[in-house]
Amino acid sequence: LKAMYAIGNRHPGIDMSHPFSTKYIVTKGIKCINWLTFLNATYVERLGGVNSLTKAVGSEVLLHRVAHQGAVVQAGPAPAAGDVNRRDTLPAYHHAGQLVRPVRCKEHPGFMGPDGFPDDDKSETWLARFDS
Repeated sequence: LKAMYAIGNRHPGIDMSHPFSTKYIVTKGIKCINWLTFLNATYVERLGGVNSLTKAVGSEVLLHRVAHQGAVVQAGPAPAAGDVNRRDTLPAYHHAGQLVRPVRCKEHPGFMGPDGFPDDDKSETWLARFDS
């Protein structure tokens, strides 16, 4: 958990998770944005539908339609780790995060912590890193 916390805070594009905590949110929303974020039809509809999302994505984020009214949000042309020490802040990931923020689960159990123990507040801060 200490290593995950350190890596995740320096390289925000690297996804961190713990299967035992993430499984509890599956029906409540997405965990967070990443380079590719898959949305089922329910989440697409909650976000205003495919047409609304298509208009909102802009130039740095792509929206791919998938079967059964789902979609994939693609943050930029290729995956990126980012590096806060070098001010590589992943603007496309932030734009994508703003688009899907309404369907991000805000009840995720803690799975990261600076002391090696799960910390709900630190985990939520990390999960919300692309919300704005």
